Amino acid sequence: MSSLQRLQLALAIVNWRTADLTIDCLRSIAEQIHELPGCRVFVVDNGSGDGSASRIAETIQLESWQQFVTLCPLADNAGFAAGNNAAIRAAFALSGIYPSFTLLLNPGTLVRP
Repeated sequence: MSSLQRLQLALAIVNWRTADLTIDCLRSIAEQIHELPGCRVFVVDNGSGDGSASRIAETIQLESWQQFVTLCPLADNAGFAAGNNAAIRAAFALSGIYPSFTLLLNPGTLVRP
């Protein structure tokens, strides 16, 4: 993200052994992301241990979603709140300031127009 473009909206998705749902959620966001300047998605894999992080990383690469998705794999399942906090910390690390808004999404969320 450009230092001139402030992160307005961070979308946080905490994944735990739900790679398919998380990928479907990302796919639905990808269809709408162009309408949300200053938006970035932070997917935290909460120590799934089932290959979810690798599958999500591979899909991000294959779909060229790197422009709007950051994957944050955690070694252990720290819980839902800690997973969301990891996403918020990643958003801060990206721009040096907290986003104006953070939206917490479950992996099963499908974004619609």
